[in-house]
Amino acid sequence: MPKIKILLATYNGEKYIQEQINSILKQDAVVVDISISDDGSKDNTLQLLRKNYPEIKITQNSPGTGSAAKNFLKMISDLDFNEDFDFVSFADQDDIWLPEKMSVAVNLLQQNNANLYCSNLTKWDTSNN
Repeated sequence: MPKIKILLATYNGEKYIQEQINSILKQDAVVVDISISDDGSKDNTLQLLRKNYPEIKITQNSPGTGSAAKNFLKMISDLDFNEDFDFVSFADQDDIWLPEKMSVAVNLLQQNNANLYCSNLTKWDTSNN
């Protein structure tokens, strides 16, 4: 199965982060390896992550980078491309991934001999509508 390095940027995400991580961990037909970069959360994001996901590598930006984009750029610049993974994916802390998100992406990348894949999104409100 393809192995995907998931780069997850966090900042004050305690309200959403568990649902996002759980959706990433439930991906079909791929192996995921999550790395988290926290940009100076002032809520309980880090405590929650360390308690519930001790196997996930977490780095902290001190001082913070000031934006999700800069946090992602820092993660890419710090990424060890000698690690064992086939693909890299970016994850926002407040998303929820459908179980086939990564397997569809991998299949399309391989079928089209592509180097980049961007997916669409489905919006919902706080009542899950």
